[in-house]
Amino acid sequence: MTAQSDALGTPAGARRFEALLAALVCLTAVSVDMSLPALPKVTAAYGVPSAQGALVVGVFVVGYALGQFIWGPLSDAVGRRPAFLGGLLVFAALAFLTPLSPDFDTLLAVRFVHGMTGGVGPVVGRATIRDIASGARAASLLAKVTAILGLAPLLAPLAGSGILAALPDGVDWQATFWSLGVFACGLAVLVWRIAPETVPAHRRTRLRMSTFLAPWPVARSMAGMAEVRRAMLLVALPFAGYYAILTGSPALLVDVFGFSADLFGPLFAFVAVFWFLGATAARFLVRHMADGVLMRGAAALVLGGGGLALFASVWTDSPAFIPIWTGFALFVGGVGVMLPLATARALAPFAGAAGSAAAVLGATQMLAGAGAAALVAMLYQGSPVSVALILSALGLASAALLLRRP
Repeated sequence: MTAQSDALGTPAGARRFEALLAALVCLTAVSVDMSLPALPKVTAAYGVPSAQGALVVGVFVVGYALGQFIWGPLSDAVGRRPAFLGGLLVFAALAFLTPLSPDFDTLLAVRFVHGMTGGVGPVVGRATIRDIASGARAASLLAKVTAILGLAPLLAPLAGSGILAALPDGVDWQATFWSLGVFACGLAVLVWRIAPETVPAHRRTRLRMSTFLAPWPVARSMAGMAEVRRAMLLVALPFAGYYAILTGSPALLVDVFGFSADLFGPLFAFVAVFWFLGATAARFLVRHMADGVLMRGAAALVLGGGGLALFASVWTDSPAFIPIWTGFALFVGGVGVMLPLATARALAPFAGAAGSAAAVLGATQMLAGAGAAALVAMLYQGSPVSVALILSALGLASAALLLRRP
């Protein structure tokens, strides 16, 4: 039996393939989330301020955003399997090299290139979903993958915290990055064994320099279509708020609320589980409700969560942990609902260039996330107000986009 027939021709094979796609889409999220508990130790090891830990995430995200313009069109031209395998192996090699950086600037440079290779999982994974599904089925499958993606911020920080607690100083934060290399190698083995090729032979082309120019006309088409443009913004804006929470939380928990860095994983798990719950709800509700209704509900969660966090940040002299953390959780729950629905809308018209369209969408999403991470690094003054202001502004913008019916 071939990989194609096993993965897509039987229910068990299809479930295995969908689980693998979810793991591949999680590659970048795992890379970011597992490293978060280690950021205070990374900055301490290189003698830089703790707020600079956000740059370790930010440069990775910028690299990931740009790298999608390589992996998306490459997978359209030569197929999904070769793109997956090549990208995963290079990603693993860079993960092993990252802790060997002699200084902080070199570490940031390596993380940037590492992020470029990390784009292979999410962009080619989403393009593969567009290859095998469309319409409500695509939205449901994307919601399933997004729900599993929600386990990354739930479990990866716990794993990162566990590594820090289990290993002695001097190898603990380095082992966090080495673990990512092992994870990527495992994914490469699974791709080799069970992943089918979903790009038909007649659509594949010879690899040329012009291959990597394919996203630009696709980007112009996406920008010129009002509903696609709005869907792209509804992916990017809430996701930027999620990254503001993600990159701001380590410093907030340690500096403002007085928790140990080892507790970041368990505490962030409360927020992350709302992503999983939101995406799981979207997966089932999209079969029975219009996606526009669900997206407006998601915008209400995003706006309400940001507003609650801001109110709790400024209402008293001493910021209250429980309402602020609850506001973060509500915001992230709205992101879990919004992302799969808006992604399905944005990719729907581009069946013949799914890789390039996924690259444009993913780059927009991740550049927004990187911008939010940079804002957190610049505005953070030992208070949750800066993060809460960012969330409130992004919630208002998302709600405004959905005031007009499509």
